[in-house]
Amino acid sequence: MDKSQIEFIRTSFAKMQSKEDFLRLLNKVKRIIYGQKAIDFKLNQLTWYANPELGGKRYVEFEIKKKSGSSRKIHAPVNGLKALQSVISVILQCVYEPTKVVSGFVLGRSIYDNANWHVGSNYVYNVDLKDFFPSIDQARVWKTIQLKPFNLSGRLEIANVIASIACTSIEVERKDEFGNWQIVNRNVLPQGAPTSPVLTNIVCQKLDYLLTAVANRFGVRYSRYADDITFSSMHNVYQDESEFVKELKRVIESQNFHIKESKTRLQRQGYRMEVTGLLVNDKVNVQKRYVKQLRMWLYYWERYGYERANEYFVEHYLKDKGYVKSNLPAMASVIAGKLDFMKMVVGVESKIYQNLKLRFEKLSGKFSAESELIKEIEKFIIENTNTTLLEKSVLDKKISSANAESMQASTNVNSMGFQIPVIHRPKELVNLLNNFSANNHPLKYACHSWEDGKVEDHFENYSDFIKKYEEFGKPVCFEIQKIKKQLGTKILHFLNTPNENGKYLKEKKFVDYRWGEFGMKYGWQSKELTSWAAENPESDPFDYPLAVKRIISKGNQDIEISKFRDVISLFKSEIEFRPEKADLLNLFIELRRKYLVRDFKVELSKSLEGKQFYTDVHGFKRALNKIFGEISKRTLYPGVLVSANNLPEEGVTFIEITHCESFCEGKSSIEMSKEIYDGDFADILELLKNLCDWSVESKFSDGNFRINYLSSSNSDSAVIPIDSAQGFKHIFKFYKS
Repeated sequence: MDKSQIEFIRTSFAKMQSKEDFLRLLNKVKRIIYGQKAIDFKLNQLTWYANPELGGKRYVEFEIKKKSGSSRKIHAPVNGLKALQSVISVILQCVYEPTKVVSGFVLGRSIYDNANWHVGSNYVYNVDLKDFFPSIDQARVWKTIQLKPFNLSGRLEIANVIASIACTSIEVERKDEFGNWQIVNRNVLPQGAPTSPVLTNIVCQKLDYLLTAVANRFGVRYSRYADDITFSSMHNVYQDESEFVKELKRVIESQNFHIKESKTRLQRQGYRMEVTGLLVNDKVNVQKRYVKQLRMWLYYWERYGYERANEYFVEHYLKDKGYVKSNLPAMASVIAGKLDFMKMVVGVESKIYQNLKLRFEKLSGKFSAESELIKEIEKFIIENTNTTLLEKSVLDKKISSANAESMQASTNVNSMGFQIPVIHRPKELVNLLNNFSANNHPLKYACHSWEDGKVEDHFENYSDFIKKYEEFGKPVCFEIQKIKKQLGTKILHFLNTPNENGKYLKEKKFVDYRWGEFGMKYGWQSKELTSWAAENPESDPFDYPLAVKRIISKGNQDIEISKFRDVISLFKSEIEFRPEKADLLNLFIELRRKYLVRDFKVELSKSLEGKQFYTDVHGFKRALNKIFGEISKRTLYPGVLVSANNLPEEGVTFIEITHCESFCEGKSSIEMSKEIYDGDFADILELLKNLCDWSVESKFSDGNFRINYLSSSNSDSAVIPIDSAQGFKHIFKFYKS
């Protein structure tokens, strides 16, 4: 965005007098960001999302694991709200000018700028704020944007809309009148909304002003990167109960924030000093661990080849990072990104950087053919669609994440010759899962009667069964985990596979692994069952009475889990749709009850009965939740048809969900094929990858087409013309062998 566009936004913002004026500005800025063909926001959208009573479910709540091992709660806005918040965020950033002490969420500034402010100091003092985003109430946002530079005090209608769209009601901690923490519901800035970062900086203007004054008074430097506050100086004023610390706490609490005491630390010269993850002793530098990690990854690539090195990398990267937003990372793209960051920090003249870069370029040269493919993809999309710079940046990330994997991948080729790399192995996964019903395999007897197993001399008792599992079953489970991590982990936790050091942890304690949709902790090697089996060697473990009974609600039924056979039954329903319990039909009955009770006429075909196939049932259910959630928003088209069909000769089961008469005529088939790069379709693809093939049929602006988002066949085209379409149809193809 150039200076003239920023000035236009500032001028237009200052002239606004009504909600309609604000809407016009939103649509102008949307075209600046996304291109002139961007679809305008409507006035009823502002009203809809500004009123939680009208706006339905505006956020999806989930948790991500932090490196510390604890969890951070995220409230991600639904697509329509996210788009609106993203444009509002750009407008606010253009109007608001942060001071030099603020680096986080500021265009053109980074953690390098934040760290560089403190280089060469004798003392560095770090303070974190507790629950930074949700500490800010909607009323505070509303009041702040009435002040300079926004000056909305005379235009409260606009202030109301912005504050309401940016905040939502969630459970937060607040101190009561006696100073005790309590859980309350408040309308606050959620972590996960595009508007939250810029609004926190805006709200924190007074905090930054006051803390800068405190820093000047005591002769220290101050900076803030989001909730990470840093002071540095040549002298020590940071002793507990010092005047500086007292004043610091007073100012922070006066602004309705609270210090997270566990994150407060004082660093001294002579030891490693860091600010927002970068070393600041005598210059800004990356940590030794950062360089060591890059060297290790490059060594494994050189020593073992890319495929084996990437498997090792993914395992350790996830342990280190704690979580990933979407697809599993590719080693080559992560190394490239880390080298770019290192260059920014240490400079291109650094010998260490140059040596690492040279090694990477020699290795990545093997992927030159693939690089040409990626360039072809980008060129095709840019030439055939109205791809803006912002969309291209999203594609860059998605394409690079698949970069190293695509050499081994199968490819979908559409009728125009455009290739989309993808790794998708549902047949391989289901062949591994079939071991749970194979007569000659111990995995069968992890969830089927032991009588047959004993009769056929597969094992004699519990101890013998565990040995057979360790020898023959565990390798299969690890192979499943490689193909579908969440499913494999669930299976391993049910079988309570111990860690790589053996049956016990170093502390000689058993581990209870929780697994599945209901967080079950019982498994084949849990402490209680192991002890019971030792005391009752002739008894069937299926009959083991659980120490603590549990009632779970599944669909509209309450199920008592009182014996280990109940746990086994629950596990079977996690990896297989079973005909005797009508699992598939009941799943769609549950989804209908949850999403489509009012305003919809849903026909569930009898063909859904009696269907049986292995898969990650909960993973498929999560994908269906997203699909039914989208259908529920389009009440103008009430007809929904769900059906299933077996093709025994091909060993497949088709499931179809048709939202009748609900077409996608606002987008072309090529534009719709790009939906997997972001939003719900990207999430659905990740959930279904390696589980089943997935296609969509509908009428688009350029005709009737089927789009194959996931296909295990190399011959399937990505976009195929069809004769007609009943509506917007999802097609899932599950394999049985």
